[in-house]
Amino acid sequence: MDNRRTIVRAGLLSALALAPALPLRRRRDTRPASAWPEAAVLMETSVPILAQRSDRVALRAPVGAGIPDPTGVGPGQVTCGTADGLLAGFWQRSPYEVTGFVWRAGVLRVLPQSSRPNAINKAGFLVGDIISRYSRQAFRWAYGQYQPLGYLGGTDELGGRWSQAAGINVRGQIVGTTSIGNGDRHAYIIAGDGMVDLGTLGGLTSEGVAINDLGQICGNSATATGRSYAFVWSNGHIYSIGALGGGGWSRAVGLNNRSQVVGTSEMSGGVSRAFLWERGRLRALPPLPGDQHTEAVGINDNGEILVRSIGAQTNAFVWFCGRSTRIASLGGRVDPAGIDAEGYVAGTATNAAGNDHAFRWHRGITTDLGTLGGAYSSAACITPSHTVGGGSAVAQGVPQAAFWTL
Repeated sequence: MDNRRTIVRAGLLSALALAPALPLRRRRDTRPASAWPEAAVLMETSVPILAQRSDRVALRAPVGAGIPDPTGVGPGQVTCGTADGLLAGFWQRSPYEVTGFVWRAGVLRVLPQSSRPNAINKAGFLVGDIISRYSRQAFRWAYGQYQPLGYLGGTDELGGRWSQAAGINVRGQIVGTTSIGNGDRHAYIIAGDGMVDLGTLGGLTSEGVAINDLGQICGNSATATGRSYAFVWSNGHIYSIGALGGGGWSRAVGLNNRSQVVGTSEMSGGVSRAFLWERGRLRALPPLPGDQHTEAVGINDNGEILVRSIGAQTNAFVWFCGRSTRIASLGGRVDPAGIDAEGYVAGTATNAAGNDHAFRWHRGITTDLGTLGGAYSSAACITPSHTVGGGSAVAQGVPQAAFWTL
Protein backbone atom coordinates (compact mmCIF):
# COMPACT_ATOMS: atom_id res chain seq x y z
CA MET A 1 0.00 0.00 0.00
CA ASP A 2 2.79 2.42 0.91
CA ASN A 3 4.51 1.80 -2.42
CA ARG A 4 1.33 2.50 -4.35
CA ARG A 5 0.61 5.65 -2.40
CA THR A 6 4.06 7.15 -2.60
CA ILE A 7 5.16 9.03 -5.69
CA VAL A 8 8.57 7.72 -6.62
CA ARG A 9 11.39 10.09 -5.79
CA ALA A 10 14.83 10.24 -7.31
CA GLY A 11 16.70 10.96 -4.11
CA LEU A 12 18.63 7.66 -4.12
CA LEU A 13 19.74 7.92 -7.74
CA SER A 14 23.18 8.97 -8.86
CA ALA A 15 24.79 10.52 -12.18
CA LEU A 16 26.15 10.34 -15.70
CA ALA A 17 29.89 11.00 -15.93
CA LEU A 18 30.11 13.90 -18.36
CA ALA A 19 33.02 16.18 -19.22
CA PRO A 20 33.24 19.37 -17.12
CA ALA A 21 31.80 22.47 -18.77
CA LEU A 22 33.32 25.02 -16.36
CA PRO A 23 36.92 25.80 -15.44
CA LEU A 24 37.71 23.98 -12.22
CA ARG A 25 40.11 25.00 -9.48
CA ARG A 26 40.78 24.40 -5.82
CA ARG A 27 40.39 27.12 -3.24
CA ARG A 28 43.84 28.73 -3.07
CA ASP A 29 43.48 30.18 0.41
CA THR A 30 43.10 26.87 2.22
CA ARG A 31 42.83 27.50 5.94
CA PRO A 32 42.48 25.00 8.78
CA ALA A 33 38.94 24.43 10.01
CA SER A 34 38.14 26.36 13.14
CA ALA A 35 35.21 26.66 15.50
CA TRP A 36 33.27 29.88 15.80
CA PRO A 37 34.87 31.82 18.67
CA GLU A 38 33.24 31.15 22.03
CA ALA A 39 30.19 29.36 20.58
CA ALA A 40 27.39 29.39 23.12
CA VAL A 41 24.42 27.07 23.59
CA LEU A 42 21.04 28.30 24.72
CA MET A 43 19.64 25.30 26.55
CA GLU A 44 16.13 24.07 26.00
CA THR A 45 13.37 25.77 27.88
CA SER A 46 9.62 25.47 27.91
CA VAL A 47 8.21 27.20 24.84
CA PRO A 48 4.65 28.56 24.73
CA ILE A 49 2.42 26.76 22.22
CA LEU A 50 0.04 29.10 20.43
CA ALA A 51 -3.17 27.19 19.77
CA GLN A 52 -5.82 29.88 19.42
CA ARG A 53 -6.03 29.53 15.63
CA SER A 54 -4.04 26.35 15.00
CA ASP A 55 -7.01 23.96 14.99
CA ARG A 56 -8.80 25.50 11.99
CA VAL A 57 -9.14 23.69 8.69
CA ALA A 58 -10.17 25.67 5.61
CA LEU A 59 -13.23 24.54 3.70
CA ARG A 60 -12.76 26.44 0.42
CA ALA A 61 -11.88 24.44 -2.68
CA PRO A 62 -8.23 24.60 -3.78
CA VAL A 63 -7.17 25.02 -7.42
CA GLY A 64 -4.99 22.12 -8.55
CA ALA A 65 -3.53 21.09 -11.91
CA GLY A 66 -1.34 18.29 -13.24
CA ILE A 67 1.70 18.13 -15.50
CA PRO A 68 1.53 14.60 -16.95
CA ASP A 69 4.45 12.76 -18.52
CA PRO A 70 3.94 13.05 -22.31
CA THR A 71 4.96 9.40 -22.67
CA GLY A 72 2.43 8.29 -20.07
CA VAL A 73 5.14 6.27 -18.31
CA GLY A 74 6.50 8.22 -15.34
CA PRO A 75 4.93 9.35 -12.08
CA GLY A 76 5.92 12.98 -11.52
CA GLN A 77 6.72 15.62 -8.97
CA VAL A 78 7.11 19.41 -8.97
CA THR A 79 10.23 20.24 -6.95
CA CYS A 80 10.64 24.04 -7.14
CA GLY A 81 9.24 27.22 -8.71
CA THR A 82 9.41 31.01 -8.98
CA ALA A 83 7.02 33.81 -8.06
CA ASP A 84 6.07 34.37 -11.71
CA GLY A 85 4.83 30.84 -12.28
CA LEU A 86 7.87 28.98 -13.63
CA LEU A 87 7.74 25.45 -12.21
CA ALA A 88 10.30 22.65 -12.48
CA GLY A 89 10.17 18.96 -11.66
CA PHE A 90 10.68 15.50 -13.05
CA TRP A 91 9.04 12.26 -14.10
CA GLN A 92 10.46 8.95 -12.88
CA ARG A 93 10.91 6.90 -16.07
CA SER A 94 12.67 3.91 -14.46
CA PRO A 95 14.43 3.06 -11.19
CA TYR A 96 17.59 4.86 -12.40
CA GLU A 97 16.29 7.38 -14.94
CA VAL A 98 14.28 10.57 -14.65
CA THR A 99 13.19 13.20 -17.14
CA GLY A 100 13.25 16.79 -15.94
CA PHE A 101 10.94 19.55 -17.11
CA VAL A 102 10.16 23.23 -16.76
CA TRP A 103 6.59 24.52 -17.16
CA ARG A 104 4.90 27.91 -17.28
CA ALA A 105 1.37 28.89 -18.30
CA GLY A 106 0.77 25.62 -20.07
CA VAL A 107 4.05 25.62 -22.00
CA LEU A 108 6.19 22.56 -21.25
CA ARG A 109 9.90 22.17 -21.96
CA VAL A 110 11.64 18.84 -21.40
CA LEU A 111 15.23 19.03 -20.10
CA PRO A 112 18.08 17.07 -21.69
CA GLN A 113 19.51 13.86 -20.24
CA SER A 114 18.35 12.31 -16.96
CA SER A 115 17.91 15.61 -15.12
CA ARG A 116 16.31 16.13 -11.73
CA PRO A 117 15.71 19.83 -10.80
CA ASN A 118 16.49 20.74 -7.19
CA ALA A 119 16.38 24.54 -6.81
CA ILE A 120 15.62 27.73 -8.74
CA ASN A 121 16.30 31.43 -8.12
CA LYS A 122 14.18 34.51 -8.78
CA ALA A 123 15.61 34.97 -12.27
CA GLY A 124 14.66 31.44 -13.30
CA PHE A 125 18.17 29.94 -13.10
CA LEU A 126 17.64 26.26 -12.34
CA VAL A 127 20.09 23.77 -10.82
CA GLY A 128 19.84 20.05 -10.29
CA ASP A 129 21.46 16.72 -10.92
CA ILE A 130 22.04 14.49 -13.93
CA ILE A 131 21.49 11.04 -12.46
CA SER A 132 22.09 7.44 -13.38
CA ARG A 133 22.54 4.22 -11.47
CA TYR A 134 26.09 4.78 -10.29
CA SER A 135 26.94 8.45 -10.72
CA ARG A 136 25.62 11.98 -10.51
CA GLN A 137 26.60 15.34 -12.01
CA ALA A 138 25.28 18.82 -11.21
CA PHE A 139 23.75 20.93 -13.97
CA ARG A 140 22.56 24.49 -14.52
CA TRP A 141 19.74 25.57 -16.87
CA ALA A 142 18.68 29.11 -17.78
CA TYR A 143 16.72 30.52 -20.71
CA GLY A 144 17.02 27.31 -22.67
CA GLN A 145 20.78 26.90 -22.09
CA TYR A 146 21.76 23.65 -20.36
CA GLN A 147 25.20 23.18 -18.79
CA PRO A 148 26.71 20.21 -16.91
CA LEU A 149 28.88 21.59 -14.09
CA GLY A 150 31.57 18.95 -13.81
CA TYR A 151 33.59 17.89 -10.77
CA LEU A 152 36.68 18.81 -8.75
CA GLY A 153 38.32 15.51 -9.63
CA GLY A 154 37.57 11.93 -8.75
CA THR A 155 38.67 8.38 -9.45
CA ASP A 156 38.18 5.99 -12.36
CA GLU A 157 36.22 3.48 -10.32
CA LEU A 158 32.46 3.15 -10.67
CA GLY A 159 30.86 6.27 -9.20
CA GLY A 160 34.26 7.85 -8.60
CA ARG A 161 33.24 11.15 -10.22
CA TRP A 162 30.20 12.68 -8.56
CA SER A 163 28.65 16.12 -8.07
CA GLN A 164 25.34 17.47 -6.86
CA ALA A 165 23.75 20.95 -6.84
CA ALA A 166 21.77 21.80 -3.71
CA GLY A 167 20.96 25.51 -4.07
CA ILE A 168 21.35 28.75 -6.02
CA ASN A 169 21.01 32.33 -4.78
CA VAL A 170 19.79 35.54 -6.40
CA ARG A 171 23.33 36.26 -7.70
CA GLY A 172 23.50 32.91 -9.46
CA GLN A 173 26.02 31.42 -7.03
CA ILE A 174 25.61 27.66 -6.69
CA VAL A 175 26.35 25.38 -3.73
CA GLY A 176 26.60 21.63 -3.63
CA THR A 177 28.93 18.68 -3.19
CA THR A 178 31.58 17.23 -5.51
CA SER A 179 34.14 14.44 -5.63
CA ILE A 180 37.76 15.55 -5.37
CA GLY A 181 40.99 13.97 -6.63
CA ASN A 182 41.13 11.09 -4.14
CA GLY A 183 37.43 10.28 -4.43
CA ASP A 184 36.34 11.99 -1.19
CA ARG A 185 33.47 14.46 -1.43
CA HIS A 186 33.66 18.14 -0.47
CA ALA A 187 31.28 21.08 -0.41
CA TYR A 188 31.76 23.59 -3.23
CA ILE A 189 30.63 27.00 -4.44
CA ILE A 190 30.40 28.20 -8.04
CA ALA A 191 30.58 31.99 -8.02
CA GLY A 192 31.43 32.90 -11.61
CA ASP A 193 35.01 31.60 -11.72
CA GLY A 194 34.58 27.86 -11.55
CA MET A 195 33.95 25.31 -8.85
CA VAL A 196 35.74 26.13 -5.57
CA ASP A 197 36.43 23.58 -2.82
CA LEU A 198 35.16 24.80 0.57
CA GLY A 199 37.22 22.31 2.54
CA THR A 200 36.13 20.46 5.70
CA LEU A 201 36.14 20.76 9.49
CA GLY A 202 39.24 18.60 9.63
CA GLY A 203 37.74 15.31 8.45
CA LEU A 204 37.67 13.74 5.00
CA THR A 205 34.25 14.83 3.73
CA SER A 206 31.81 17.73 3.67
CA GLU A 207 28.60 18.66 1.87
CA GLY A 208 27.06 21.97 0.83
CA VAL A 209 23.38 22.32 1.71
CA ALA A 210 22.16 25.90 1.13
CA ILE A 211 23.36 29.39 0.13
CA ASN A 212 21.86 32.79 0.94
CA ASP A 213 21.94 35.97 -1.15
CA LEU A 214 25.03 37.19 0.75
CA GLY A 215 27.01 34.20 -0.51
CA GLN A 216 27.11 32.55 2.92
CA ILE A 217 26.77 28.77 2.92
CA CYS A 218 25.66 26.16 5.41
CA GLY A 219 26.49 22.50 5.23
CA ASN A 220 27.81 19.51 7.13
CA SER A 221 31.28 18.11 7.58
CA ALA A 222 33.23 15.33 9.21
CA THR A 223 35.74 16.40 11.85
CA ALA A 224 39.19 15.06 12.67
CA THR A 225 37.67 13.15 15.62
CA GLY A 226 35.15 11.37 13.40
CA ARG A 227 32.10 13.38 14.42
CA SER A 228 29.86 15.26 11.99
CA TYR A 229 28.88 18.88 12.60
CA ALA A 230 26.97 21.54 10.75
CA PHE A 231 29.09 24.42 9.47
CA VAL A 232 28.82 27.97 8.18
CA TRP A 233 31.11 29.16 5.37
CA SER A 234 31.62 32.88 4.82
CA ASN A 235 34.30 34.92 3.05
CA GLY A 236 36.63 31.98 2.59
CA HIS A 237 36.38 30.65 6.15
CA ILE A 238 34.58 27.56 7.43
CA TYR A 239 33.22 27.61 10.99
CA SER A 240 31.87 24.70 13.04
CA ILE A 241 28.41 25.16 14.51
CA GLY A 242 29.06 22.33 16.98
CA ALA A 243 26.23 20.47 18.70
CA LEU A 244 23.69 21.13 21.43
CA GLY A 245 24.90 20.40 24.95
CA GLY A 246 26.32 16.91 25.25
CA GLY A 247 25.39 15.91 21.71
CA GLY A 248 27.61 14.07 19.28
CA TRP A 249 26.40 15.46 15.94
CA SER A 250 24.51 18.23 14.17
CA ARG A 251 23.17 18.69 10.65
CA ALA A 252 22.20 21.95 8.91
CA VAL A 253 19.23 22.13 6.54
CA GLY A 254 19.01 25.82 5.66
CA LEU A 255 19.89 29.46 6.29
CA ASN A 256 18.34 32.84 5.55
CA ASN A 257 19.56 36.31 4.59
CA ARG A 258 19.89 37.24 8.27
CA SER A 259 22.67 34.60 8.58
CA GLN A 260 20.48 32.41 10.78
CA VAL A 261 21.08 28.68 10.32
CA VAL A 262 18.66 25.89 11.22
CA GLY A 263 19.16 22.17 11.49
CA THR A 264 18.99 19.25 13.88
CA SER A 265 21.38 18.15 16.63
CA GLU A 266 21.72 15.28 19.02
CA MET A 267 21.54 16.15 22.70
CA SER A 268 22.62 14.17 25.74
CA GLY A 269 20.38 11.17 26.24
CA GLY A 270 20.08 10.54 22.51
CA VAL A 271 17.17 12.87 21.82
CA SER A 272 17.30 15.07 18.72
CA ARG A 273 16.36 18.73 18.66
CA ALA A 274 15.87 21.27 15.94
CA PHE A 275 18.26 24.15 16.45
CA LEU A 276 18.59 27.81 15.56
CA TRP A 277 22.15 29.10 15.20
CA GLU A 278 22.71 32.85 15.20
CA ARG A 279 25.95 34.78 15.76
CA GLY A 280 27.69 31.82 17.33
CA ARG A 281 24.82 30.85 19.63
CA LEU A 282 22.82 27.62 19.43
CA ARG A 283 19.24 27.37 20.63
CA ALA A 284 17.25 24.14 20.98
CA LEU A 285 13.61 24.10 19.80
CA PRO A 286 11.67 21.64 21.96
CA PRO A 287 8.86 19.39 20.65
CA LEU A 288 5.13 19.74 20.92
CA PRO A 289 3.60 18.36 24.14
CA GLY A 290 3.75 14.58 24.15
CA ASP A 291 6.42 14.32 21.42
CA GLN A 292 10.08 13.38 21.94
CA HIS A 293 12.14 14.77 19.04
CA THR A 294 12.25 17.74 16.69
CA GLU A 295 13.84 18.29 13.27
CA ALA A 296 14.18 21.61 11.45
CA VAL A 297 12.76 21.71 7.93
CA GLY A 298 13.42 25.29 6.84
CA ILE A 299 13.59 29.00 7.73
CA ASN A 300 12.48 32.19 5.97
CA ASP A 301 13.97 35.69 6.07
CA ASN A 302 11.60 36.74 8.87
CA GLY A 303 13.14 34.08 11.08
CA GLU A 304 10.07 31.81 11.06
CA ILE A 305 11.26 28.20 11.40
CA LEU A 306 9.33 25.19 10.17
CA VAL A 307 9.83 22.23 12.50
CA ARG A 308 8.88 18.56 12.43
CA SER A 309 7.83 17.24 15.86
CA ILE A 310 8.08 13.48 16.31
CA GLY A 311 6.34 11.25 18.81
CA ALA A 312 3.74 8.53 18.28
CA GLN A 313 3.21 10.21 14.92
CA THR A 314 4.79 13.09 13.01
CA ASN A 315 3.46 16.58 13.76
CA ALA A 316 4.61 20.07 12.78
CA PHE A 317 4.80 23.63 14.06
CA VAL A 318 6.16 27.05 13.12
CA TRP A 319 8.55 28.60 15.65
CA PHE A 320 8.99 32.38 15.80
CA CYS A 321 10.48 34.58 18.53
CA GLY A 322 10.26 31.89 21.20
CA ARG A 323 6.72 30.77 20.40
CA SER A 324 5.49 27.67 18.57
CA THR A 325 2.27 27.50 16.56
CA ARG A 326 1.02 24.02 15.86
CA ILE A 327 -0.07 23.12 12.32
CA ALA A 328 -3.49 21.50 12.46
CA SER A 329 -3.76 17.99 11.09
CA LEU A 330 -6.35 16.53 8.72
CA GLY A 331 -6.90 13.69 11.17
CA GLY A 332 -3.48 11.98 11.24
CA ARG A 333 0.20 12.70 10.79
CA VAL A 334 1.53 16.02 9.46
CA ASP A 335 4.80 16.00 7.48
CA PRO A 336 5.97 19.54 6.58
CA ALA A 337 7.85 20.21 3.32
CA GLY A 338 8.65 23.94 3.16
CA ILE A 339 7.93 27.51 4.25
CA ASP A 340 7.92 30.65 2.09
CA ALA A 341 8.79 34.28 2.79
CA GLU A 342 5.32 35.14 4.12
CA GLY A 343 4.99 32.13 6.39
CA TYR A 344 2.90 29.91 4.12
CA VAL A 345 3.68 26.24 4.77
CA ALA A 346 3.32 23.23 2.46
CA GLY A 347 3.31 19.60 3.48
CA THR A 348 1.57 16.27 3.39
CA ALA A 349 -1.00 15.15 5.97
CA THR A 350 -2.99 11.98 6.52
CA ASN A 351 -6.74 12.50 6.58
CA ALA A 352 -9.38 10.66 8.60
CA ALA A 353 -9.76 8.07 5.83
CA GLY A 354 -6.04 7.22 6.06
CA ASN A 355 -5.06 8.85 2.75
CA ASP A 356 -2.19 11.30 2.35
CA HIS A 357 -3.15 14.74 0.96
CA ALA A 358 -1.04 17.78 0.17
CA PHE A 359 -1.91 20.79 2.34
CA ARG A 360 -1.19 24.50 2.63
CA TRP A 361 -1.13 26.24 6.02
CA HIS A 362 -1.08 29.94 6.89
CA ARG A 363 -1.86 31.88 10.06
CA GLY A 364 -3.49 28.96 11.81
CA ILE A 365 -5.57 27.71 8.88
CA THR A 366 -4.84 24.33 7.25
CA THR A 367 -6.17 23.84 3.72
CA ASP A 368 -6.60 20.30 2.37
CA LEU A 369 -5.47 20.60 -1.26
CA GLY A 370 -7.10 17.36 -2.28
CA THR A 371 -5.99 15.29 -5.25
CA LEU A 372 -6.29 15.16 -9.04
CA GLY A 373 -8.93 12.46 -8.79
CA GLY A 374 -7.01 9.67 -7.08
CA ALA A 375 -6.74 8.70 -3.44
CA TYR A 376 -3.57 10.53 -2.47
CA SER A 377 -1.31 13.51 -3.13
CA SER A 378 1.91 14.89 -1.64
CA ALA A 379 3.68 18.25 -1.35
CA ALA A 380 7.40 18.72 -2.02
CA CYS A 381 7.81 22.52 -2.13
CA ILE A 382 6.16 25.92 -1.90
CA THR A 383 7.03 28.80 -4.24
CA PRO A 384 7.28 32.54 -3.41
CA SER A 385 3.75 33.00 -4.81
CA HIS A 386 2.42 30.39 -2.32
CA THR A 387 1.94 27.75 -5.02
CA VAL A 388 2.38 24.26 -3.61
CA GLY A 389 4.25 21.78 -5.80
CA GLY A 390 4.26 18.02 -5.51
CA GLY A 391 2.48 15.08 -7.07
CA SER A 392 -0.93 13.45 -7.11
CA ALA A 393 -2.68 10.26 -8.04
CA VAL A 394 -5.33 10.57 -10.74
CA ALA A 395 -8.56 8.66 -11.25
CA GLN A 396 -6.90 6.46 -13.86
CA GLY A 397 -3.34 6.19 -15.10
CA VAL A 398 0.07 7.25 -13.83
CA PRO A 399 0.34 9.75 -10.92
CA GLN A 400 1.16 13.24 -12.19
CA ALA A 401 3.41 16.09 -11.18
CA ALA A 402 0.97 18.55 -9.63
CA PHE A 403 0.63 22.07 -8.26
CA TRP A 404 -2.01 23.99 -6.35
CA THR A 405 -2.47 27.78 -6.56
CA LEU A 406 -4.34 30.23 -4.35
